[in-house]
Amino acid sequence: MSKKGVKKRRVAIPAGISAKVLFLSDRTCCVCRQSGKPVQIHHIDENPSNNAIENLAVLCFECHNLTMLIGGFAKKLDAEQIILYRADWARIVSFQRMVEEKRESEFVQADDQIDYVTSTAEALRENKAYELLAMHYNTYGGIDLRDKYIEKAIRSGTSAESELFLRSLQGRADLVPNEKVSEIISRQQRDKSYLSLGRTYAKINDWPNAVKHYCLGIAESIDGGNQFSAAYYLKELCDAGAVAKLFELELESRSKIGDLWWQVRCLEELGWNSELDALLVAKRSEIEASNDLLLLPKLYLALGERKRAITALKTQAASADRFSSADRKRPRGGSDKKRRKS
Repeated sequence: MSKKGVKKRRVAIPAGISAKVLFLSDRTCCVCRQSGKPVQIHHIDENPSNNAIENLAVLCFECHNLTMLIGGFAKKLDAEQIILYRADWARIVSFQRMVEEKRESEFVQADDQIDYVTSTAEALRENKAYELLAMHYNTYGGIDLRDKYIEKAIRSGTSAESELFLRSLQGRADLVPNEKVSEIISRQQRDKSYLSLGRTYAKINDWPNAVKHYCLGIAESIDGGNQFSAAYYLKELCDAGAVAKLFELELESRSKIGDLWWQVRCLEELGWNSELDALLVAKRSEIEASNDLLLLPKLYLALGERKRAITALKTQAASADRFSSADRKRPRGGSDKKRRKS
């Protein structure tokens, strides 16, 4: 009823608007959000002739009844609350639909990919292209099938380079006979194929030689004005983890001879913080006995003794003039005592 006691005239909601409102709410009450319950379209401002889409909300019968209950000074479910519920529910419905669409798209893509993988494999099998089959399954995750066709390719007779490549896909370059590896390296050295040599050494985990020959090939590309080639192989080298490999090799070497400083530096560069802290704590007595001003702050930080670390850093700064630039950088070769005497 209006203020004058005249009942507001109800205007039927156009079918298009009704359908859109129900769709946006997934035919579910925007307040209780219980699917499967009978619902109706509610006029938020209670004017049944105002069929603007922003004035309509989907409510179940129970929640709709709450809009007509008076409790205290206000209704149990007022217009502002309904607007908030509706906006939040519309956002959730929209997100759920987006996720579902993505899943369906992924299923379609997966089906297409399966068709591609199987049809390509069939064609390669018909031609007994075992090496290509191995590469095909390596790309699409068929590890068992990859290994099966690697064995077939090697048994059927393949070049030394191909055998090394296939075994490297398995991470088993060690299965390639040494004479074949030597044959590959000799040929590439004779041809001065530096980038190929770099790849070969990387496959057999000879990282110092791998980096050396990659760099020779990259320098050759730059000298020849081919920046793309230089960038491509530099990226390939970095993506292979060459930097970390060299630090790991140096760490292993320095650990064998007990060179603590370079062990610390390698661990820092590798970002192996827990291993670094463990090493420093294990060598605490040695570090404190040597009064090494470069290692003491690191030790105390590892121990969580912040004040002592700050004190050690201050002492280090005050004593900086005693050390030459070369001493601070700790050059390779010789023991700490020899370096300090020099």
